[in-house]
Amino acid sequence: LLMAANYDSSPTTNILPFVDTDAMTVSEDVDMLTLMQLFLEYPSRRFPILNAQGELVGQVSRRDVLRHAANALRMPTMTDSAILYISGLMSREQSPFR
Repeated sequence: LLMAANYDSSPTTNILPFVDTDAMTVSEDVDMLTLMQLFLEYPSRRFPILNAQGELVGQVSRRDVLRHAANALRMPTMTDSAILYISGLMSREQSPFR
């Protein structure tokens, strides 16, 4: 009985309780404007990228999108920390990416 109680209280390696089985995903041919809109609509910080066969091929983060936007606006002096600072300060209404 003591061994059974110890076994039941031992940490488990089961990760299923922590897996989001209904995660928002994007296809590998998604365009940047769509990604920007998705990040505005969903609280996720990153989205898994799936190919046509439904296989995971990567992930895209908010930081990736912000870096791309900064490069598109040709702001060569902006660093990653500056991009994060701007993303934390700007509201949706102030964003140049509407």
